[in-house]
Amino acid sequence: MNPRLNAKLLKRMMLGIASEKEKQEVFNSHESNSMLEQVWNNNTSDLSNTSPFDKKKIFQEINNQINASKIPSIPWYHKPALKVAASIAVLVALSFVTIYFAWEKENFAEKQMLSVFSANNNAQEVILPDGSKVILNKQTTLKYPKVFRKKIRRVELSGEAVFEVTHNPNHPFIVAANNVEVEVLGTVFNVMAYPTDGMVTATLISGKVKFKYIDPNTKKEQSVTLAPNHSATYYFKQNRFEVSMVDVNKVTAWEQGKLIFSDEPIESLVAKLNRWYGADIILSNDLKGKYRLTMTIDDETIDEALLIISKTIPVGYTQTGKQIVIYPKP
Repeated sequence: MNPRLNAKLLKRMMLGIASEKEKQEVFNSHESNSMLEQVWNNNTSDLSNTSPFDKKKIFQEINNQINASKIPSIPWYHKPALKVAASIAVLVALSFVTIYFAWEKENFAEKQMLSVFSANNNAQEVILPDGSKVILNKQTTLKYPKVFRKKIRRVELSGEAVFEVTHNPNHPFIVAANNVEVEVLGTVFNVMAYPTDGMVTATLISGKVKFKYIDPNTKKEQSVTLAPNHSATYYFKQNRFEVSMVDVNKVTAWEQGKLIFSDEPIESLVAKLNRWYGADIILSNDLKGKYRLTMTIDDETIDEALLIISKTIPVGYTQTGKQIVIYPKP
């Protein structure tokens, strides 16, 4: 006498955790058709409302496969050949179930966002699902889906990073930061988008990119297209782009553990030093907009960097706890 099929047993089979003995019980049961429908309905009821997967259609195909292997006039369990056919039918049914759950797993992975924060780690490398490489500067956050399945490969950046994008003309790559987007097909570029800076800068190393700002209220778009060795900066307060030719080796020097400043406003220089050293440097108000500096920071300590600044322009500095104040010398 053939054993009755237990619903829990069939569930274990679907999940791939059934033992060989349990699998044999499923194959030997003549109740696979009705029980499969029952377990299918119980297991997927919570997914049917959100998934476009046609459960009824797939189950009908499963049902047809099982029914096609049966001969109503002769009890199938009396015929060894038919028993084998029915076992195959159950395997086909379980294959459909496996495909379904694999499909759901990929669909979930596409929606699942991963996040990487570099903190004070310089030049931290991240490999994206499509093989694109991203190098993160300090204090940078990168968010991206676990799987790229949509037409557009989209990531979110807060901070600075160099992107080396895998070429795929059918799936454009977009870096989004504060309503600014950098769109590419396959290229190498640097994006600096620290929220406190009030601007976003994209520097093209090779290839071609489109740099655009979309007004969140009016949805109006402003954009520029960059050529290699050029930077574009969008200033939020002025609501405008500024494009200039640059030395990309200086822009991306942070990858080699350096900061290279060329005629840098002192406010911008101090902001970068704060991120670089994880410091709390405050610039006196009467120094803002007054000086620009050209200097290189390699393996200097923060004290050495401040000493270089104080010998370059007439300023001094004091430290109270972790806070450092730069002030003008009389």
